[in-house]
Formats: sequence, structure tokens, C-alpha cells
Amino acid sequence: MHTALELRDITIRYAAAGTRPILDSASLNVPEGACIGIVGSEGSGTSTLLLCAAGLVGADSGSVRWFGSHRWHTARASVAAAAPEAHPYLSVQAWLEFTASQLDDASIPEPDVRAVLALASLNEFARIRVGHLTPGVAARVSLAAALLRTPRILLLDRSFDVLSGPERMRLAQTLGFLRQAGMTIVVAAHAAGMLAALAPGRIHALIAGRLASATAEEKTLELDVPLPIEARSRLALRVPSVYRRGRSLRVPLARLSPEQVLSECRSLGIEVRGSRLLGHEEPSRRRVAERPPREA
Repeated sequence: MHTALELRDITIRYAAAGTRPILDSASLNVPEGACIGIVGSEGSGTSTLLLCAAGLVGADSGSVRWFGSHRWHTARASVAAAAPEAHPYLSVQAWLEFTASQLDDASIPEPDVRAVLALASLNEFARIRVGHLTPGVAARVSLAAALLRTPRILLLDRSFDVLSGPERMRLAQTLGFLRQAGMTIVVAAHAAGMLAALAPGRIHALIAGRLASATAEEKTLELDVPLPIEARSRLALRVPSVYRRGRSLRVPLARLSPEQVLSECRSLGIEVRGSRLLGHEEPSRRRVAERPPREA
């Protein structure tokens, strides 16, 4: 299977030199026709990653390839936000027609607004004002605008985060039709649970500027901290995969090393009394298995 999107060691800084980069040697390979998810907390860099993947934000270092080429026009990559950036008094059709009129790219086919409305299941909302839409319909309108470019790669920025369960199912159904047509899809979300209706083939976590597989974690770092609830809330700003287990915190290790996790704790002022590495199997389960059987 050919690679549709390849990000290699992408580093992007938005602030002065010497500060933490928003993306730090992030790498990602997306096969053609695949659907993958990227999860990360607010401010983790997921939006920057998608904009870079679309060729709209340049990297300080690293490279982006679309279907094996560095040329942006071969990408046909389009970003869809959670809601359309449109005047609230414009109707859905009027805004899509205006958006189509602004596309000045000879490399793409002539935009077909009516076909896009049908593809995104928006015909019944064509005359409704954008400002009167529910979050679920607004997400599909934003998707429709992205489809006007007839993209080969579709990038959705937290479209599922603001939706209810039924609305997620409806959006996932629309994306399902695109997947069947062979479109490559990358969806960013706050947490993996947001993408349950979509059921992407792979999910990656964006942690400390790097991408790690969220489905192949083999080791976990357990931290002994004085106030686990407060410490988890603070650490989750930098490491969204952290979770609490009793009076300790646990951080799945994929691309992050134990030293990096401890460094994040120090920078956030979190006191760590002790730490230890756990294997993939839960220690509590191993202890239960090792207990001798009770006597009758």
C-alpha cells in the first residue's frame, strides 16, 4: 500500500528560541485510503500538526511528503474545522457557493456545490443560516467546505469533540462513505473515546510534541505523588495519557522516556517521591495469579 502522507521529524516553534517547540521531531506515516486518529489535550499541537500536513504551516525542520512528493499541489489535502468560519446570516448553500468562488486553483476540478451538499447530507439545511445550525450540522458544513477542493487527504480538526453521541454517529457515517471511496482521513480529537463512532484503524497520541502509538503501549511509569488528583490535573496539560490509580499516577510509555516524564513533573512543580516501571500486564493481576489457592 502506498503512503499518502509522511511527516518526518517535524519541529515547529511559535515562540522565541529556547522555549519548548509545539512539535518536536514528530513523525507520522499514513497509508493511502487509511483512517487514523490523533489525540492530544488543548494546546498539545494537534491543530498545528494538521495545518503542517495540509501544507499551510511550514516546519522549522523536518519534511512533509504527499504521495511520495514534496510538491504541495500533489497533496490535495484539505482541513475541516469543528465549525465553519462563515457569516452567521449566510445560508449554508450561499456560504459554500462563496467559498467555491474563492478557490483559484487550476489543479483541482470545478467545485460542485450541489454534489457536496448531497455528499455531506446537507440538502435539507441548504437554506438554513449558518448561525442557526446545531454543532453536528455545523461540523458537516465545515466538512462540505473542505470537500469543495476534491481532496485526496482529508484532515478534521476536533470535529468530533463538540458533538453529542448521535451527532458523532452521523458524522462518522458521512466519513464512512468517503473512506469507502478511498479517501485518506486523519482526525484530531481531545481523547480516543471521541472517535469511537469513527473507529479509525490506528490512534496516535501527541505527547510533548511527539507522536506515539496509543494502541501499542508496552510499559507504564508509576509515580508516587503526595496529591494524585491535583498532580494528575497539572501533568495532563503536558502528558494527556496520564491516569490515576489509587494514590499513584501512571503514564503509558510509547515515545516518551521515563526521564522525560520526570522532567515534565519537575517543570510543573510536581513532587515525585518514587517511581517504577510496570510491564504491559497489570501488577495487581500478577499478584492475584501468584496467590496460593485457598484451602477448602
